[in-house]
Amino acid sequence: MIKQFIFILFFISFIGNAIPCRAMVPPVYREVADKYGIDPQLLYAIALVESERSYQGMIGPWPWTLNISGKPFYFDSRQAAYDRLAIELQQHQNENIAIGPMQIYWRYNKRYFTDAWSALDPYQNIDVGAQILLFFSTQRGSMEEAVGAYYSPNKPHKAAQYQTKVRDKYQLVKRGQR
Repeated sequence: MIKQFIFILFFISFIGNAIPCRAMVPPVYREVADKYGIDPQLLYAIALVESERSYQGMIGPWPWTLNISGKPFYFDSRQAAYDRLAIELQQHQNENIAIGPMQIYWRYNKRYFTDAWSALDPYQNIDVGAQILLFFSTQRGSMEEAVGAYYSPNKPHKAAQYQTKVRDKYQLVKRGQR
């Protein structure tokens, strides 16, 4: 019971957006966005597109999300997500995995982390997502282009579809509906 209570408190503090209010972008997103000069509502909107989950009537990015070879999995704890991630990486040699609230693609971005466990740290995961977004912004010349490249840097059609998803979610965040 105590473990479940602590988990619920963490979830509420992590997603922080149960109350529909524009100012309720969770603090971790604001802190990381400020660090890199990124719109916190945009960073949060990307996380929502990547890992949104409903839990006990609240909606927000889920910290322990894995997308393994195109199939999403939502775990109840960091340890449970790590256990599955370790199996995929070690036993199956599968690096086709997106990790955490920002769905950082392990194959191309593992260099940002000290190990797979750190990729499941919500703060580190969000920080790396912001770094990747900033990289693409510099490379592509605009944040809009960066958003598309975040998802699909080499397939413009997929990038455009993703931009639309993020734009729609961003509008909801701005209106305080996510």
